[in-house]
Amino acid sequence: MAFRTNKQRYDLGLNTDCFRALDRTDQSKVTRRRQGQYTTQPRSNFGKVLWDIAYLAWVDEQFIPPDPEEPPPPTNTKRYAPRTHNLGGANQDPRFCMKPEYGVKDMGAYYQDEMGCKYDKDHGLNTDGTRDRNYMVPGLKGADSMDGMEPCDPYAANGISVPPYPGDPIMQTGSYHR
Repeated sequence: MAFRTNKQRYDLGLNTDCFRALDRTDQSKVTRRRQGQYTTQPRSNFGKVLWDIAYLAWVDEQFIPPDPEEPPPPTNTKRYAPRTHNLGGANQDPRFCMKPEYGVKDMGAYYQDEMGCKYDKDHGLNTDGTRDRNYMVPGLKGADSMDGMEPCDPYAANGISVPPYPGDPIMQTGSYHR
């Protein structure tokens, strides 16, 4: 037996002797229910079943699938400068990589990432307070263990190699404005 939609079930029900045997009031209740109007139930059991199917057929037609030609909504492609070192044990500020391949621009007196956060020219420190200094990205070394390294210099620690910088770039930014 083939699967039938609610509309097909309703159409089959209209072409039966049982529907034709209903009085005009019950027939009217069923057809108005098919149009989405709320009516009281018909008196006969067959009328009640067809009344329910009529409503389900109407509900099925209310769903309009999205246009397949419609492109998905744009995603935010702006990036934060990646954190390369967490807050140090002696309260040293975390460091961020200032390379152009991470969306960082040289603005003359400072660096700025695509999200608008500002960093100093010498050490990769966040200067405008938009990055949470206490936020800890799992796996990164503390700034106290840089040992003369630059913020973007590669290193291995805690079973990871940096770069690439670990974690989801959006969730692990430690930024106050997401």
